[in-house]
Amino acid sequence: MTSILPEHDTRFKAKHIIITGAGGNFGREGCIFFSLRGAKVTALDLNKDALIETEAIVKSKSNAAQIACFVCNVTDAPSVQLAIDESEKKFGTPDMLWSE
Repeated sequence: MTSILPEHDTRFKAKHIIITGAGGNFGREGCIFFSLRGAKVTALDLNKDALIETEAIVKSKSNAAQIACFVCNVTDAPSVQLAIDESEKKFGTPDMLWSE
């Protein structure tokens, strides 16, 4: 089985991907995975400090990473709508949601 290096995997290049739970381990790994493949990532989590850490880790792995972080309670519709509205201003219409 051959492995594709992240920089050669273009399936997600320039796609806008929203990731919930981005401050946790699984969500953080998703942010890294998609960012390394050229996606524009909107990271959502209730924990501001965890989001700051996720953003720092993503940016440390790729200078070209495009990530926007929003403190958001995904059980609260207005909170979600605000985050989505702001992310669309930055990255355009989302192409995918990865919900943890």
